[in-house]
Amino acid sequence: MNRRVKSAFGILCAAVLGTVLGRLLRESYIQPNEDGSRTSTSNLSIPDLIPGLVAAGRTRDVPWVWLRIPMWLTAFVVNFSFSLAGGDMDNVRETITRLVKENSGIDIEGILSAMETLNVDNDLWS
Repeated sequence: MNRRVKSAFGILCAAVLGTVLGRLLRESYIQPNEDGSRTSTSNLSIPDLIPGLVAAGRTRDVPWVWLRIPMWLTAFVVNFSFSLAGGDMDNVRETITRLVKENSGIDIEGILSAMETLNVDNDLWS
C-alpha cells in the first residue's frame, strides 16, 4: 500500500512538473501583447493534468507495457508536450496535417474528417 501511494504521488508530481515546465517554455517564446504584457499561463487546474495521468495509466496496457516506459516519465512527457502546444489540440492537429501533406502528399485532413463523420453517425453512447 505504501509503495502504491509513493508511486501515485510520484506520477502526480511528474505530471505537475511537466505541465509547469511546458508552460514556462511556451511562455518564453510568446510575444508580448500590444500593451507589453504577456499572456498569463500561471493558472494550473486539474484538467491540465488529465492527459498525462491518463497516459500514465495506459502504460500498463498491451502493447505499451512491452516498452517498459515508467509511468512517471509518461505523465511528464505527455503533459510537457501538451502544455508546450498550449493545450490547443486543434493547433497541433493543423501542424501535423500540414507536415504530413508537405512531406508525403497525403491529405490526412480528409481522412480525419471522414473518420469524425463516421464516429458521429455511429454514436455508441446513446
